[in-house]
Amino acid sequence: MHFSFAALLLLQSLAHAQSAPSSLQVVTVGENEKLRYSPESITAAVGSQVEFQFYGPTHSVVQGSFDEPCSAYKNGTGFFAGFMTNGTGPNPTTFTITINDTNPIWYFCLFPGHCQAGMVGVINPPSNTSETLAIFRANAADTSKSTSPAQQQGGLFGPFVAAANSGATPSAPAASSTAAITSASSAVSSASAKPSTITSGSSQMRIEFAALGGIAIAAAALMIKLFSQTHHRSYKMAITGHCLCKAVTYSIDAENPNAVAYDHCDDCQRYTALFAIFPKDKVSIMGPTKSFVIKGGSGLDVSRTFCSECGSGIAQSPNAAPDIIAMNGGGLESAFKKTLKPDTEFWTDSKLPFCSENLTHAFARMPPPQ
Repeated sequence: MHFSFAALLLLQSLAHAQSAPSSLQVVTVGENEKLRYSPESITAAVGSQVEFQFYGPTHSVVQGSFDEPCSAYKNGTGFFAGFMTNGTGPNPTTFTITINDTNPIWYFCLFPGHCQAGMVGVINPPSNTSETLAIFRANAADTSKSTSPAQQQGGLFGPFVAAANSGATPSAPAASSTAAITSASSAVSSASAKPSTITSGSSQMRIEFAALGGIAIAAAALMIKLFSQTHHRSYKMAITGHCLCKAVTYSIDAENPNAVAYDHCDDCQRYTALFAIFPKDKVSIMGPTKSFVIKGGSGLDVSRTFCSECGSGIAQSPNAAPDIIAMNGGGLESAFKKTLKPDTEFWTDSKLPFCSENLTHAFARMPPPQ
């Protein structure tokens, strides 16, 4: 088994980093069904980390600015955790950032209405009495909508570890090969991260290497772990999307769609050819929408939903299958839609000549509902 010198140096540096002291503070999000972060104001040293732990039903954390409450920081360059959902209990996935300087970091919940209802927070609040959390919250109440970056960014996702109380550091688990691998993958994942990103969960994980052989074994395990994390997301996180102007957003409480399909009928060619199909009761669409109803190929009505501001197509709901909703594939967040692999196609009788791909499940017309 061979490993590059650079890989060995990386793992050696990780071992050194894990032995250095670090500080991790926990901020809970929506605990006890409250529209609050707790604590909502903390002081964090440069190099320390802040971990957000999410409670249901659905919340988020987005970096903003004092001057523009409920709006993404500097045109979407700040951190964004995406939507997290998990009933009323803790979500098994956390979002952690690293503090790179002592400047104030203002943040808010993206879920429609939550920022305006006062779900805001600050890290390293300024001493200036004209820029307080109370003023930030009051200004947020006067905004009409919330905005976010186009995709999740600026932090690292990790496993939930219960802390004694908010603002405290979770107790570190006993050192093990699993802990070492998880910590190593955390550092690698953030190597190309933007400012305010986590570098490693050093307060939670430890690496102990007795010899070079231990580093080689860890390197092999690291590669396996990174592949596993990339291709098999075992944690629960809401699928999200938005229209072109972001006035309409949506959250889907499901890990994967029921199906990803091309629809070659003439109507869908004019609307969008790719749909991701979900249970209708798992989808929440927020923002200004309009819809119109036409007859589908089944002879029953199909309701098509659009953003009333920019005209982007959002979804369609066929009366022939009232329990599902077909979300426009293009509107899903980039990180998720890149994982979609269509395996079904409908109305191949109307398929355009340049669509040469033949999928596993192909139907000349729309099959009858099961």
